[in-house]
Amino acid sequence: MTDTDLRKRARWAVAFGAMALISPRAKAQHTDPATAQTLFDSAKALMKEERYAEACPLLLNSQRLDPTAGTAINLALCYEKNGQTASAWARYLETVELAARLGQTERERYARERAKALAPTLSYLRIRGADLPAAAIVQRDGVVVDRALLSNDAPVDPGSHAIQVGAEGYKPWSTEVNVPSGPTHLDVDIPRLERNEPPAAGDMAADVSGASHEDVAASRRRHRTWGFVGLGAGAVGVGVGAFFGLRALSQKSDADAKCNGSLCQAGGPELQDDARRSATFSTVGFGVGLVAAGVGTYLLLTAPSAPAAHSNVATRIGFDGRSVLLEGAW
Repeated sequence: MTDTDLRKRARWAVAFGAMALISPRAKAQHTDPATAQTLFDSAKALMKEERYAEACPLLLNSQRLDPTAGTAINLALCYEKNGQTASAWARYLETVELAARLGQTERERYARERAKALAPTLSYLRIRGADLPAAAIVQRDGVVVDRALLSNDAPVDPGSHAIQVGAEGYKPWSTEVNVPSGPTHLDVDIPRLERNEPPAAGDMAADVSGASHEDVAASRRRHRTWGFVGLGAGAVGVGVGAFFGLRALSQKSDADAKCNGSLCQAGGPELQDDARRSATFSTVGFGVGLVAAGVGTYLLLTAPSAPAAHSNVATRIGFDGRSVLLEGAW
């Protein structure tokens, strides 16, 4: 296998998701060499006891926290011993790249040989979906599969794999496939997705009328109670804002009388600070008051109609770029 072929296989392995057998959160945000070393030592001890299923996750997390060629090659070996051939093959290729950059020729040679030996034994899974909606999302084992990679063989570990497909307006589809040990190629064909059927008008009417008068009345009371509470809180907030606004104006006037630019008489700087604090309280008061009043108004407008009235309530909330619009009709 030439160096060019090896680099192509490495990129191909990443593209088709052999690395995606790892969690989507695989990339560590910060290195942590101390924790990585602790995990590495624990994993090596488990590997000596041939407890590979327990050791591999520790090595994986060690590599996330502090990526090195040494950890990568041990992780590849652990995967290989645990029967995870695709994961092992991908990690050996990763080791080749890392070791080559670091000039670790012995590790690079060993990893190259192991990747070459594993390649003919891999299991491949091909997901095909010719009639998928444009917005469909295909996942394999919880990892999104790029639509451009569908209908291509992807190396996977032997064992069970879950395929899920979802698209807005369509019923979700899923299946589970058991991939045997390689060399093998397995195909999964995604059927044409079924559209969601909108509920019939009669069913919608039945749902609305199914609520008891007591439930509607209780919901109406809750909406109106909290609506009036919101209006009351809004009034208090606006009042507080107005009070501190007037107070800020008064304090600023007193401060201006004692200050000329940056030159102030005794007590002038304190009055300026008091004016700024009052202005801040005023702004907060007005803001809280307006929000509370808006929520209260919304709750009153959206309160269910009294059961005996049988009236219809319609509300709309919009935003015109400068202010919130709340409209109601009943």
